[in-house]
Amino acid sequence: MDRVFRAWATPAGLESFYIKECRTERPKDELVAASEPYHFYYVHAFDHDGQFLRVQENESLAHLRIEPHRQNRDLFRIIECLARDPTVVPLPP
Repeated sequence: MDRVFRAWATPAGLESFYIKECRTERPKDELVAASEPYHFYYVHAFDHDGQFLRVQENESLAHLRIEPHRQNRDLFRIIECLARDPTVVPLPP
């Protein structure tokens, strides 16, 4: 269980499977803390800031995505629209 939790709750763990780079206030091999801000750079062409809300070791982890950077807003808008209705894709303004 510890290995699985650390994959989701440490910057190094997140970078091992779906985040290209995870920037936090602590070393990459340490567990993140509640209320700690982060910045995710994905392997795709987008990134965003956020904050870890709850960290209970080997129990649960919650984080909140904060407003994506300007170049990513259209991509998030398209993804959200596709989740509601896969037949509609909005054009960027």
